[in-house]
Amino acid sequence: MIKNAIHLKNKVSIMIPSTKNAIEKIDNEKYVNESIILFSELFGGVTVLNCQGGYISSKYGLIKENVKNVFSYCEELTPENIASILEFIERLKVELKQECIALEINNNMYLV
Repeated sequence: MIKNAIHLKNKVSIMIPSTKNAIEKIDNEKYVNESIILFSELFGGVTVLNCQGGYISSKYGLIKENVKNVFSYCEELTPENIASILEFIERLKVELKQECIALEINNNMYLV
């Protein structure tokens, strides 16, 4: 479609929380850096956006937090790449005591 361009048809992103245990604010830079390294190794590069997310907690009511949207584009998304991301997400969930972490693949959101 566009001459002399590489078409990166897949987009993968994760939201890095800035809270632990829903209401304890944390410095998430360590986790952002880890995700930048992971996505760069898997896909060659990464973009990070500052976002605000929120949800209603049955225990605490409205939870609003600043999250980092870490994403990459790639030509091919392999099962091995997805497994590496899921392994990272599972570790984040435990360390940050999160019910779930948002993973988006090609405009489809998964609450992992």
